[in-house]
Amino acid sequence: MKRAIYILPIVLLLVLAVLSVVKLGQVGEPKSDLFKGKNRPAPEIVLTTLDQSEFRLADELGKPVIVNLWATWCLPCKLEHPYLMEMSKQVSIVGIAYKDDSDAIQTMLKVDGNPFSVVALDGDGMAGLDLGVNAVPETFLIDGDGMIVRQHRGPLSREEADAFIAQYQTLREAGQ
Repeated sequence: MKRAIYILPIVLLLVLAVLSVVKLGQVGEPKSDLFKGKNRPAPEIVLTTLDQSEFRLADELGKPVIVNLWATWCLPCKLEHPYLMEMSKQVSIVGIAYKDDSDAIQTMLKVDGNPFSVVALDGDGMAGLDLGVNAVPETFLIDGDGMIVRQHRGPLSREEADAFIAQYQTLREAGQ
């Protein structure tokens, strides 16, 4: 009987450990991917720009717009920067600097080049949350009607940058 008193807690602990491992291993749709691949309305975003003017995402609508959330402290953002520079020769890109410092932003853009038609400052990260950002960098294509029609999490590759350009141009030709 005394043995059961010592063995019972060990058995219960093992059962809880097994249940935890099984539950953690269950594959479901990650919360960070709930919006990915689904068209949805772009949120109302009003931010201050790097040059201290007001940026309203709604003012960009009527034509497609590419929005890139990035930060100077983000190493993957630095990896995608050359692709953004190439893209900016063909399309307009709005940059939203996520939880970053104005001086660091200006320095980086001066050194590495500025691919953005406007740089808006999301100091508290709320605009990023409204867009459903998981982490920076993240890029969105918003059609002329204000619907997010493409989203890419992580740094853009050449192929993904080309896909954004192609879809952007298709929307422009369709009058979106």
